[in-house]
Amino acid sequence: TDLQFSPDLKEIDGAAFRGCASLEAVEIPESVERLGAFVFENCTNLKTARIHCTITVLEDGFFAKCVSLTDVELPDSLQRISGAFTNCESLKNIQLPDSVRWIERDAFANCKSLVLMLLPESVEEIDVSAFENCSSLRAIELSSKLTEIPDKAFFGCTALREVELPDGITRIGRDAFSYSGVYRVNIPEGVRTIDDFAFFSCERLMNLSIPASTEKLGWRAFSECRALRSIS
Repeated sequence: TDLQFSPDLKEIDGAAFRGCASLEAVEIPESVERLGAFVFENCTNLKTARIHCTITVLEDGFFAKCVSLTDVELPDSLQRISGAFTNCESLKNIQLPDSVRWIERDAFANCKSLVLMLLPESVEEIDVSAFENCSSLRAIELSSKLTEIPDKAFFGCTALREVELPDGITRIGRDAFSYSGVYRVNIPEGVRTIDDFAFFSCERLMNLSIPASTEKLGWRAFSECRALRSIS
């Protein structure tokens, strides 16, 4: 079932279509000025979504638990993505517009089919658990504007192999890459803190170079990295 809106619609409030299990496609018109949180949460057959309105925030839970969602078009005005795509288990690829500046807590957590993520240069911050348990994520390109990798950002990303951290990174958070599949990661000069459990149980990590700028290595930061051969 497709959902069609009036071209004069101005606002869709929170949880307006939560649990509409037969909904398969939605197109939000340009006229809409505000979208609430959890609008399409648990619409388990929703496959495609087009957002044409000039919103700046995609609120928490907007598409959460839309386990069939595969195709999303986001507006060029979007600046902030809250926990909008949590548990979208079929989402493989998504193109973020160059306007996005903040990716907030749990934004793409448990998107278990997500393979590739390219963060535009506009992104200034990713929050806790933004990509936690994205178990099919093979590659991510990070914005040069980032200054930290937050707690649990890539926790449980078991398909992730190589990560290039931007030069501006100063902190790698608690559990940032725990239980991930990384075998190579560059830790740039300028990183001051590698927090507790940052790379815990990265069982494929083979070589490690810790920069001279590092002031703190947290508790069990590299514990259970069973393939680790050399540290410099």
